[in-house]
Amino acid sequence: MAFLKYFLLPFSWLYALILKTRHWLYDKGLLNGRTAAVKTIIIGNLEFGGTGKSPHTLWVANQLKDFESTAILSRGYGRRSKGFFKVNINSHTQEVGDEPLMMKQTCPELEVAVCEDRLKGIETLAEEGRKVIILDDAFQHRPLRGGLRMLITTFERPFTDNRLVPAGTLRDLKSRASSADIVIVSKCPPNLSEKQCEKLKGQVSTYSNAKVYFSEMVYNRPVRLDGREGELLDRSSVIVLSALAHNEVFQAKVGETYNVMHALSYTDHHRYSAQDLGKVKSILSTFAGLEIAVLTTAKDAVKLKESGWVEELGEVPIFVLPLEVRILNDEAHLIEQLNAYVRTNQGNN
Repeated sequence: MAFLKYFLLPFSWLYALILKTRHWLYDKGLLNGRTAAVKTIIIGNLEFGGTGKSPHTLWVANQLKDFESTAILSRGYGRRSKGFFKVNINSHTQEVGDEPLMMKQTCPELEVAVCEDRLKGIETLAEEGRKVIILDDAFQHRPLRGGLRMLITTFERPFTDNRLVPAGTLRDLKSRASSADIVIVSKCPPNLSEKQCEKLKGQVSTYSNAKVYFSEMVYNRPVRLDGREGELLDRSSVIVLSALAHNEVFQAKVGETYNVMHALSYTDHHRYSAQDLGKVKSILSTFAGLEIAVLTTAKDAVKLKESGWVEELGEVPIFVLPLEVRILNDEAHLIEQLNAYVRTNQGNN
């Protein structure tokens, strides 16, 4: 495996050259960028998925929920539509994507929209009176200048210890961290030590002067997808179903509390099919007579619900494991940093 990484390094160097050229063109003004007429909070990473951008986007939105003019704008990855769409709780993932629909269903009071053209999406929302727009996964979007920039990286593999694809999982240069106003190291262990914090802060400081925060992912008690009352007791037997960038992390977390009888993994944003349903039914048949449930993520749940899995599985309940972000250090300072940016003169974006 180590040999393969070294073999792939020349391709990573070629990709780095392409990225450096692109950023140089924007830095010199040869490619145009625009500053939005409204406040923009840009959340993203340098890696290809798996850092927890969407949960952090929701966390940020919840800190600004007193601002009625706030909206979330996403590209809507995985959707089959084009253009600007507002997301409502009954939208279909083919039209708006799984993560935007999950965010809307989690916080129905928040405005959520999708548009592959971020500048057009911002303009549309601004015309409707939105003054604060949180952009999910837009750190690499150079046509958009300014804004408050939040970079998410993970505790297990921070961008400082990673390489550009294909030798690693970075999709942008480490030096781009210099444009971040806030860096959050996500998916930290709850017993994170001061020594670990200082080490990571030192690594990040090589590339960015931004203040570094640390967060953990907190899993709440599972809830039934069909809305019925019912509890999934600890050590219950479950089939784990997920389509994430890092399914193994979710499976390991589930295994801490429940008896995992079988785990099904799919690629991120996978669209579930009749064949997938048939596979789950086949697995369930091997556990006939055993009280068992299907346990999945909130992002997967929106796709399963619209595909009729609740009815198809009959007496076998589907439980959803809700996820939220908890800031481990200086949370009040981070919240104030966000609100201070929003309160500043609208012309200084």
